[in-house]
Amino acid sequence: MPTPDPGFLRLIEEANEARRFRRLALDPAINHRVQAAAALEKALVGPLPDVVDLGEYMTRIVTLYQICDGAIGGCNTAIATEGLPGSWISPFGMALIDMMHFVTAGVSDDEQVTLRLSIARDRGRLAAALNVRGAFSALAAASATRGLLRACAMIDGLGGHVERFVNVDRMSIEMTFDKSGGRRFLDQRTGGGRS
Repeated sequence: MPTPDPGFLRLIEEANEARRFRRLALDPAINHRVQAAAALEKALVGPLPDVVDLGEYMTRIVTLYQICDGAIGGCNTAIATEGLPGSWISPFGMALIDMMHFVTAGVSDDEQVTLRLSIARDRGRLAAALNVRGAFSALAAASATRGLLRACAMIDGLGGHVERFVNVDRMSIEMTFDKSGGRRFLDQRTGGGRS
């Protein structure tokens, strides 16, 4: 098995540490949020099988994050049912959570946003979009902005490309994954996996 890329592993460590600080900041009196945060962490860093259903996994982590964060008023998903390597899906999930945190960090205490996550195949490539509607600031706190930049770097390491579009009360973060790029990630950083 090839040696994992140190830079990519460092991004994963940073994402894990950022989530740890966010869990510690949760009000322990709001027990369902604390439990959802623990379940989310287990889903992101716990062992996964060689092949994971993309739709099932992503729907689970998005739902758990929605429970953790009161800034999300509603969340819809439209995700392809497709088996992908767990070694690829786990860091993709971490990047997605960092993106969602970037969004919710820009929502004031008395407001909520609606999210929609779509993931599908487009001409052989995997395409994903996180769409946001509602009152939010596209200029989030420094830590949330670092999280977004980290997420973009992780998507790049997974063979993807990120674009962000902002328009008044809407924002879209779009990701496309080159099939060969994703394959390189699996071959170089994880030793591959069944697909």
